Amino acid sequence: MATHEKGSTNEHDSTHHHYKESPDAPVAFITSPMDTWDEKSQSFSPRHEASTLELFFDLFFVANLATFTAYHAVTNRDTFWSYVAFFLIIWATWFHVACFDARFASDHVWERICKVVHFTNFAGFALVGYKFVLFTDTTPRWVYRLLCCILLISRFWLGLQYLVTTVLCSTQKVRHLRLTLPLALNTTVFMLAAAIYGSLVTGFQDGKNSLTGVITALYVLFFVELAGPLTISCVWRRVSFKATHIGERLGLLGLIIIGEGVIGTTKTITRTMGKNGVYFEGCAQIFCIILILVFIWILYFDNLPKYQFGTIKQQFWMILHLPLHLAILGVAEGSQHIALARYTVYSATKLGTYVYYGCVVNHLDGPKLAANLTKAIDSFKLGDSDKGQLALPLVYEQVYFLGNQSGVCSASNTSDIHNGMKGIPLSLTVFFERAIGAMFQSLDMDIPTEGAVWGVQIATRSWKVVYTYYWSALLLLLICLTISALLADRGIRLARFRVTSLIARAIVTTFYVFALIHGLMNEAFYEKYLRSAWILPTAVLCLELVCIGDRISKWSRQRKEKKDVEYAQVSPSDASDEEGLRFTATGDTAYHHQA
Repeated sequence: MATHEKGSTNEHDSTHHHYKESPDAPVAFITSPMDTWDEKSQSFSPRHEASTLELFFDLFFVANLATFTAYHAVTNRDTFWSYVAFFLIIWATWFHVACFDARFASDHVWERICKVVHFTNFAGFALVGYKFVLFTDTTPRWVYRLLCCILLISRFWLGLQYLVTTVLCSTQKVRHLRLTLPLALNTTVFMLAAAIYGSLVTGFQDGKNSLTGVITALYVLFFVELAGPLTISCVWRRVSFKATHIGERLGLLGLIIIGEGVIGTTKTITRTMGKNGVYFEGCAQIFCIILILVFIWILYFDNLPKYQFGTIKQQFWMILHLPLHLAILGVAEGSQHIALARYTVYSATKLGTYVYYGCVVNHLDGPKLAANLTKAIDSFKLGDSDKGQLALPLVYEQVYFLGNQSGVCSASNTSDIHNGMKGIPLSLTVFFERAIGAMFQSLDMDIPTEGAVWGVQIATRSWKVVYTYYWSALLLLLICLTISALLADRGIRLARFRVTSLIARAIVTTFYVFALIHGLMNEAFYEKYLRSAWILPTAVLCLELVCIGDRISKWSRQRKEKKDVEYAQVSPSDASDEEGLRFTATGDTAYHHQA
């Protein structure tokens, strides 16, 4: 996070004198943004840290994220792109509000009123997210109309806030600062965006017209919105973020997104071990998820910039958080789904072993076979979840059918131990499909109900999507973290000490690309790798390698800087000493980074 340069403070210029109010004084209705003007940095700087009101606003972001995640498990391409699209909506809205708050917001009644409007908008996003599936007929048109209305209100109110700020700044004797034009341009950007969102409402009227063009226009406007205010702050440096706490806000949001992964981890624990208790592999998978979240935290927060940013550099670092936060979310959620995929494979293998001993070894038949299959299904307690209860009748229907057949598990039908089911008769194929489908449904994921019949096919397609986006998210995460770490270095001189770190990151990036491409092109490799328990441990080892590379690089840099300090302390008079050069140890040789 960018912090102030040495000697720069958030105190007002000594020529400004303000009345010191009592702590019990009522909150002012409105205050001028110029009260937070920092003369030394020539920029706005309301405070050094996030306020409680800003943190309160962040809660609405994470609530929307948690709600959308609960109702939209990423099990196919439609849900994946819908997840990305909805994340862009709420992230961009949060980002615009955070950018305004970091430069101009202080605690007064008008600001609290504005926050209530933004809180209400995010409450509306929760309703939109419940039914939001991109480019499908399953999403009612009113959802898109409501989305456009919410965005209209959000952008209009942001434009109104910039307008009020423009008026307050222009009424004071600060014309030499030339703040009116950039603030007025920000007002124009958001007012125009609000007008366009309002016009898009008509494009989502009920009918047979295609949604593709209107939705595309919606997201093009999103990116124009992001570029506009950042470009203005690059051209007019007095409205930049160089003395603000925007870095802390972005870091806190990243921490909140990691926290969403923690919540998902607790849900995964209950889904995999809440029914039948603790088992070693389940504990190992959960521990891997915890390590992945910890390594993400280390790689981000250990490489935050410790100095004043350049304006352009800072803007690029800020917008980099959009793909970074999306990647963190993808890794966090993908880790949960990979663990659930392994749990499904583990349960299916356990069911197959149970049926193998009953059918192939003991040759059970008729009612005894039905009792054996029923006992096997009941041991998984699939009925503990609502979706599992919906799937169980079809499983029991097949059990009843097999129980009324004779000779299903006779010696002649189970003699071929070289088939794919190790001697289990093919007549049990439908039973296994429905049983695995019920296991899949019992995880309480948002998947089609027909999975109870075609569970294996739906599970296979779903895990293929999970596998693809998981490795893609890991790849995107590492790229974003690497760029962020390089931005944190002040110049080439320090960046050259990241050689070990960059080598480690290059090795891991190459492996991510290999795992992604080879898994998609080689079906046998994908199935074998997915059924194993090694996907999460592999991700842990890769992230650990990157952390080790970073640590070695930092140790090398620290060692070089200590040597530079020691050489700088060599006394010229010692050069003629008969013992040669001596390094004096006067003073503290520790180096200090400028905060």
